[in-house]
Order: sequence, then structure tokens, then C-alpha cells
Amino acid sequence: MARPRVILGLLCAATTANALLAPAVPPRRAAPLHVIETESSTDEKEIFSETTSISGALAELWQVLANPPPPGDFRAMYFPNCEDLKRPQTFQALFEHLEVCKDSSQRATANFGAHIHAMPGPANSIIVKNVPRSTNADVWDEWADEDEDDDFLSPEMRERLKALDAETAPPVDKCPIQHDLGDDDALKCSKDWVNAIVSDAGICPFSLSADRAGLPLGDVRYDVTRADDTETCFQWFWKEVQWLEDHPRHATSLLLMTNPYWASNFDAFEQFGDALTQALQSATESKVEGLGFEGQIQLVFFHPQYVFRDGGERAGADAAANYGRRSPIPMINILRTPQVKAAQKGLPTGLVYSQNEETLGDIGTEKLEEMLRTLDWSAVNDVKVDRSQVEVLKIARKMMAQGGGIKATDDLTLTGGAAAAAAETVAAAAETAEIVVADWASAVDEASGNTYYYNTKTGATSWVWPPE
Repeated sequence: MARPRVILGLLCAATTANALLAPAVPPRRAAPLHVIETESSTDEKEIFSETTSISGALAELWQVLANPPPPGDFRAMYFPNCEDLKRPQTFQALFEHLEVCKDSSQRATANFGAHIHAMPGPANSIIVKNVPRSTNADVWDEWADEDEDDDFLSPEMRERLKALDAETAPPVDKCPIQHDLGDDDALKCSKDWVNAIVSDAGICPFSLSADRAGLPLGDVRYDVTRADDTETCFQWFWKEVQWLEDHPRHATSLLLMTNPYWASNFDAFEQFGDALTQALQSATESKVEGLGFEGQIQLVFFHPQYVFRDGGERAGADAAANYGRRSPIPMINILRTPQVKAAQKGLPTGLVYSQNEETLGDIGTEKLEEMLRTLDWSAVNDVKVDRSQVEVLKIARKMMAQGGGIKATDDLTLTGGAAAAAAETVAAAAETAEIVVADWASAVDEASGNTYYYNTKTGATSWVWPPE
């Protein structure tokens, strides 16, 4: 059984509520960070799943594909409780999706699509079979492997090639960013980046901090994988989608891919993302496309080399606006579609993009690049966006104030690390504090025009009186 994962918070999601920073509540004990581990698939030739969802079926299928049967053997997977897979169109769409997934890895070690195959079986089953490679293919692979070490080159030729590499190597500040961090450090630097760029700079108007965001405001679940093979990463992704389906109160998930392979291979990361995006598309009567997840989730991708390709000033690798998606660690943000639509309805995406271009342009590409390489975001401390003065952010703040999900530890006047620190302070004080009327005062929130109440000693706030 997988260990519990840490619950935190980030990026876009909010609708009606009556409690901004309401009653003091005990701080929640943080669960240990979950790191995906290789799980051995069963030795049984027939596997009967209890899952009722497509996401659950995909998670279990990719578990078998990541841990395939021995050469020449097979596994037959049955999903009797998954009603969606009983529909022919959905069953066909699943295999169309798997075909797209075959092209998502450029690694020589990729198994799925090479000698590991998935095919339709009787009674809507899926057959996973390990087909040994042909003798001719093995001979070619062995020849290629032998030449990888360049043993056939003379010492003189090796020296010439080494000198040529040195002459043509890009300067250090132009090399791809590739931070090889442990799981805890990767989580910390990712949260630091979110606090500084996404929240404090207002890149996501609905991100209060790395710990809280959305419309309605909610927690974000962070998860980490060290895997560099797509089979394991697909399994990891779909397990997370299934988890979100089972826990509707959590706003979103942020998945960190900490293996250096993904940071140094942007094309492979994009192909992986394209395969996931294809599953969001819906099938039509005349054409089988994706699996129709677009009604449930939306995906946002972050990478140290990310480049917008939708025109405008964001186009081109040198545009400052790209750094709104250039995170230190490759990440996949899973958002709930209803929350995204609620945010877009009240605040058009084009207005957000325009504001982001202006904000990041003022910081400048040189400073943004340096921070990304050094993992030091202190250079933007003096350019924190004042959300009470920027129209787009004022609108977003008002939407959050009127929306649901507000906790006693949320302060809509603070963002980033300040918001996180304030939340910890209020939560800690709440453990022993008693409500003393003399300690409370009232004020009017500038964004919404509503009256709220605040504790002059603990900093706790509430939309209602008395505080619950």
C-alpha cells in the first residue's frame, strides 16, 4: 500500500463562502512526502481489478507495463467493475491513447511498444505480452552497444573529438538547467519558486502561496518521482488522477519529476505531456480521439526550458514571459476543470497573460535566468506585485474573497512565503488561544468591500462574528 503523501497547495482554483480566516484550528500534521516506488506485478496470468474508473484502470495497466511478464509470457487484465470500459467506443479510445503513448519516449531502454505489447482480449480484457526481440535485432543492438564506448577510435581521433567538443560547448550560462536534487530539496526549491514567481509576482492570480490556491481556495497535493522511464511515470500520473477523483475537497496536484533526465530532455518531457493531453480529448461519433478527461481535469506543464508557442510577446525562447512556466524542476499541475472554468469566467486568460508579460518583462530575462540557475529568488523580493493596485489581481482577490474554501489561516492580503508564515503562526496560536472579545477588531476588505474581523494578538481573521 502506498504511503500517505504530503498535502500542500498551489495554482488556480474558488466560489462562495462565509469564512475568510475563520476560527482558529489546530495545525494539521504533515504526512511524509510520497515517492513513487517500483511495484512488482503479480505472477498470476489473469488479473481481476476492482477499480471502477478509467484512471484506476490506466494506473493498474501501467503498473504491469512498467513491470512486465517474463519474455514469452503474458498477463490478462480484467476490469469487471469499470462500466466505462464496457462501452466499445471507450475501449477503442483507450488503445488509441496507448498508441500515442508508444511515441512518448526517446529512451533506448523503453519497453512498451518495443517488445512489451498491450492488445484487446476477450470480455473487454487487456492482454499484456512480452514478445522477445528477433535475433537480427539483438545482433544490431549488441553491435551498437559495443560502439557506444568508441573503442574503434584511435587515441588521436579521441583527442581531436574532445578538443572539438570543448570548442563548440556552450558557455555555462547557456547550458540546459539540470538540478539533481533529493526529494526534500526538490520540493523546497519548487515551493520557493512558486512563492516568489507564481504567488508574489501574481503569475497565477488565484495562488495565495505554495500551500494554498484556487477557486475555491484549496490545498494542493505535491508528489515526487525519481523515475526516468515513461511506463512508471504514466502509472504515477494516473494514480494521482484517481486519488483526486476520490478526494474532491483537494483543489489540485503538483507532480515533480526530479530525475535529471527530464530536465535535460525537454523534447521527451513535451512528448510525455502530449500523450497525457491526448487523453483529455473527447471521442466523437465519427472519430475516436482521447478518453474524455477534459471534463474532469486540465493540465499545465512547467519545465526549466519551457517556451510558449501561442504567439504574441510570449513567443520565442528569449521572451521573459516564458519564465512564468520555467520552474527549477519539471512539473505537471493537475487542475480540476470546473475550477478552471470558474476562474476563466470571471477573469479572461488573455488579461492574465498580458499582466504576466508586463510583470516578468519588468524583472528581465537576465535576472530570471540567474535565479533559475542559482535557486535563489531573493532578487525579486523588492519587485513583489501589490495585488491591491493591479486591476487583474484585484479582481482575482475579490473572487477569492467571495468564493469558498477560505480557512482560518488564510490571509488574502498576504502572498507567497509571508502567507505561509502567517498561516503557521495563526494555526500555532490557535492551539491554546481562547476567544477574548476585547482582542478582536473589525475592518473593511478593500477587494470585496465586506467587513471582516481580526484578532489583534494572534492575527486570526474571520468573515463572521462571533468567530467559530
